[in-house]
Amino acid sequence: MNTTSWIAFRALFEKCGPSKKTELLRHLSPEEQEILQGTIPPQEHPFAACLSTEQRVTRIHYSWLIPFMEPLSDRDRALVLSTLNQTQAGQLRRHFDIRKDPFPISSHGKAYLLTTIFYWLIADQGEFVPLEFLPQHPLNCLLTLAKSQIQTLVDHLGLRDLSTELKRVVKAEHVKKIHKLLSKSQKEYLQSLLKEKEPIAFARINLDVWDGDRGKLKTMLHYRGFNRLAKALFGCHPSLLWHICRTLDTGRTKILRKLFIDINNEQIQELLVRQVLELIPMVQTR
Repeated sequence: MNTTSWIAFRALFEKCGPSKKTELLRHLSPEEQEILQGTIPPQEHPFAACLSTEQRVTRIHYSWLIPFMEPLSDRDRALVLSTLNQTQAGQLRRHFDIRKDPFPISSHGKAYLLTTIFYWLIADQGEFVPLEFLPQHPLNCLLTLAKSQIQTLVDHLGLRDLSTELKRVVKAEHVKKIHKLLSKSQKEYLQSLLKEKEPIAFARINLDVWDGDRGKLKTMLHYRGFNRLAKALFGCHPSLLWHICRTLDTGRTKILRKLFIDINNEQIQELLVRQVLELIPMVQTR
């Protein structure tokens, strides 16, 4: 059985009573029993609310669909657009400058195209696990967030590095300019961080050489936030990372994957996970 099959079997196994479990184990080899015990069950029962193929494709950021559509003719691209949601179709229409109107498509034709797209998306995944079958992980809740919410979370995570830097010797004019460039929620969060000691120290930002450019500050916070998120996620099931990356655009995914490195410190990683979890209620209300 593949990974998804074992996860599904473990979920069904846990629903059985003690006598039924004993009976089922009699039909498994010692090796299979070991695999079963080592399989982490999903947080929710995977068959309680299975997603349709359309729902799975709808969750994908449009940038991941660009390579799929590039070899197609304008007519075929317009046909693909008719199967996607309004946001995906609108962005891809602008990207490819498609002038043709969407084609009417039958339900069977739409189902076929969506299935083709989805299997193309997961073609490079050796042990792909669907969303509802993902094993338990404290950061599975990231999958409830939209792309804009993940971006907000990342930018606020980056403020932890900024708070550490502001406690060092920084030019007064830089401090004033930084506060002017932050959003209201960022200012509030930064003020709370400045009242406590940041337990995790990464390399310095060196704000003294910052030229005051808003874009550079935004990029820096984004990068620093992704660094903390990537380190918190390290060791998660590969499919959890896949699902998070497909919520993001391909550019931000490159940053996340580049920073997805083991820090070899379980205590620090647990702290990073808690820092991410602390921000999720805030971004969910935005």
